[in-house]
Amino acid sequence: MSTLRANSIEHTNGGPIAFTKQAALKMFSEVDQDSTGHPSVSSFNQSSTTDVNTGQTQKFFTNNMSGADYAVAGSGQPQSESGGTYGVEGRASTAQVHTSTSFSINCRVMNTNTNRDLNFAASMVAGDLA
Repeated sequence: MSTLRANSIEHTNGGPIAFTKQAALKMFSEVDQDSTGHPSVSSFNQSSTTDVNTGQTQKFFTNNMSGADYAVAGSGQPQSESGGTYGVEGRASTAQVHTSTSFSINCRVMNTNTNRDLNFAASMVAGDLA
């Protein structure tokens, strides 16, 4: 059996290769909404974040998406609380919809339907880069 090792693979025209029948995440991010400015704890393809409101964080891409049609999934949990059901939605409001440069998440306590800053607010994006 042979092993192929490389730091990068390019198309013969010098651009990136196209994957067939495969999809990879284009962005993931974990932010701490309990801290000022909602800083990232870990991220990939995220340039910055903005604290929009309680439970709302806008995330900006390092490499933009090809358009506003992409999928966002998320999860979240406060640091020292137990019980309750917490949700992370892919859009914060009609004023903060998906764009090719950013999207917003909205974190809330599901059983009371109230926004809540979470210590762990994670999201991931699947779609096409520009």
